[in-house]
Amino acid sequence: MPQFRNINAVPYGAAFQPANQDPTRPTTGIPGSNALPADLMAPYQGFSNNNIVLIEYVEKSNYNAMQTSINRRFSKGLLLQMSYTWSKALGAISDDQTFARIDGNFSFLYGPQNFDRRHNLSFNWVYAVPSLTHNRLIGIAANNWQLSGIYRYQSGAPYNPGFSVTGYNNQNLTGSPTEGARIVITGNPGQGYSDDPYQMFNTTVFAAPISGSKGLESGRNYMNLPPINNWDLSLSKRFAFAEHYKIEARLDAFNAFNHTQFNGINTTANFGTPGSTFITNLANSATNLNGFGAINSVRPPRNLQWMLRFEF
Repeated sequence: MPQFRNINAVPYGAAFQPANQDPTRPTTGIPGSNALPADLMAPYQGFSNNNIVLIEYVEKSNYNAMQTSINRRFSKGLLLQMSYTWSKALGAISDDQTFARIDGNFSFLYGPQNFDRRHNLSFNWVYAVPSLTHNRLIGIAANNWQLSGIYRYQSGAPYNPGFSVTGYNNQNLTGSPTEGARIVITGNPGQGYSDDPYQMFNTTVFAAPISGSKGLESGRNYMNLPPINNWDLSLSKRFAFAEHYKIEARLDAFNAFNHTQFNGINTTANFGTPGSTFITNLANSATNLNGFGAINSVRPPRNLQWMLRFEF
C-alpha cells in the first residue's frame, strides 16, 4: 500500500536546538517558542509549505474474517435470514493518502483500521400472515397482512483520545511544527464505552505528554465507540379490488423500540501544563455535560413512516 511522507518536514527537536533560536524573538519560557521560522529549520528551504512528498509503497494491512449465513423458509409464509461476520482489519494507515511519520517509524501505529468493525450481525424476517377467512367481505380486513423486520448489531468504530495543552502547540512539544505528540496512557482506559453518558471510559488514566516528545506515547484505535444495536419493524396490509387493482398500506418503524443509542464522544482532554494528569474539562452531570469522556451525540430516535401505494 502507498503512504505519503514529507521528507522536508522540520525534524523532531529542531525548534529546541540552540542553533535554531531567533535572538530577535522574546523568550516566553515555553520550549521552542522563540525558534526560527519553520522554513529556516527545514532540510530544504524555499519549498511551498516546506512540503516535498515522497510516495512509498512500504505499508501493508490485512483483513481476516469468518462469515456465516443462514436462510430458512418455513411453511405458512415465514422467512428467516441471518448473517454474522467476525472480522479484523489491521494496519498502520487506513487509506492511501495518509502522511506517515517523518522518521519512517510507523510500526507502533499498527492496530485496528478506522473502518474495522469486529462484529456484524444482521437478522431479518418476513411473515406473511395466512388467510384467516374465506369470506370475501371479512377478508378485506382480516387477510393479506405482513410483518417484517430487521435486527442489526455492529461494533462501534475504533478511536483513540486526543489532547490539548494550554499555550502549547506541536512545535512546543515535539520541536516540529507539523509533527504532533500523543496522549500518555497510565492505566487501563476500558473498552471505550459504557452505560454512563458522562464517563464512557476511564478518564483517570491519561496524562499530557512532555516537551521533547517523539509522538510515541501511545498507539492508535485502542478503544471503540458504542455499537449499533437497532430494531426496524414494518407492518403492511394489501387490499385487492377487482382483478388488477390493489392498494398497499404500510407502516415502517425505524428504531422501533426507541432505544437510546450513544454515538459520538468528546475525546479531547484539556491539560494546563505538559506532563500534567489533571484534566480541566472532565464531564459531569452538573456543570459540564459535554466534557471529556461524555457523550456528545446520539443516533436517531424512533421514526415512523406511513406509505400508501396504488397498483393497477
